[in-house]
Amino acid sequence: MSMPLGLLLNLDINNTLGALFVGGIFVAIFFGITSAQAFTYFKRNPKDKLLYKVAVAILWTIDALHLSFIAHAGYHYAVTNYMKPTALLVVSWSLIGQIVLTTTSDAIVRSIFAHRVWLLSGGNIFLIVLIVFASCAVFAGGMLFAVRAAQVREFARLVEFSWILYFSLGALTVADIIISASLCVLLRKQGSMAFSRTQSIVRSLMLYSINGSALTSLCAVVCLVTYATMSTNFIFEAFYFVLPKLYLNSLLATLNARESLRQTLTSTDLVSIPLSKTQTSNVVPPSPISPIKRSSRNGVDAFSGVREDRPAVLNIHVETTTDRKSDRDSVRFDPDTPTSHKSARRFSQPGTWSAF
Repeated sequence: MSMPLGLLLNLDINNTLGALFVGGIFVAIFFGITSAQAFTYFKRNPKDKLLYKVAVAILWTIDALHLSFIAHAGYHYAVTNYMKPTALLVVSWSLIGQIVLTTTSDAIVRSIFAHRVWLLSGGNIFLIVLIVFASCAVFAGGMLFAVRAAQVREFARLVEFSWILYFSLGALTVADIIISASLCVLLRKQGSMAFSRTQSIVRSLMLYSINGSALTSLCAVVCLVTYATMSTNFIFEAFYFVLPKLYLNSLLATLNARESLRQTLTSTDLVSIPLSKTQTSNVVPPSPISPIKRSSRNGVDAFSGVREDRPAVLNIHVETTTDRKSDRDSVRFDPDTPTSHKSARRFSQPGTWSAF
């Protein structure tokens, strides 16, 4: 296989193996975060729906394979082909495989978010069609780029069909923006009918949606720009490695936040108010019946009528009762069932945060 002499002369170890090494480090870090989040999910949600459990298990497995493929690519270029610069011009099978894994993982995560938009919107067909169309474009573009890369096996020839990568990353950004904007608008609409405590939960969910979409969209744009300007090195690969990790951790963070949000709705507060500085009369008129023995009931000497200087504490126990049912026990709080009961939506907002 003949290689262009210009590419061999312009090879830089820093933006090829160096970029691959740095990208692999960040992938390993994010895999640790993903593993911790997955462990937390299974520990906190033992009775969650089987569909979600299977999806999280599959996503974690794909994430582990993704890390192993990137580790193999680094070993292939840095160890197996040590002192062989021409090897850096050939796309290894592990780099092609990680594209397939990234595309598959993103498709699963995006389908879960799309399902939640479906629930919150009450089955808005037009909105779901937009999300599904953009998601299918991302999936098709990623798979097609992987197939074409496997056919040519040269980095220099990837520019021949670079439009596929541009199309795929552009569709990914559009899909993320649509999902994030839809969730924020729908949550805002339902939160406007809720109590203040429920509104704070709605704001938290909106923050999760915006942060997840912003990070993935920013990473996709950076990957797109670096590939357009530096397609002959591995810098764009370093950003592409991290892309599925951000999306997966965004989903896991949302799933793990549900328990704390439930506790916010059912919290009970105990307030203690010291009354030591309350001004009261120091002398109480003596009782018509003068008992022989002293009594200190309520801090007052019944014999002398003098109040003892003892600070009082008023305990106020405030209980908040919320009319709701758990999403594990009720259809109204089922993440896979649209909400339709207006009174339940107004007070407990089951369609708002139970879908998460």
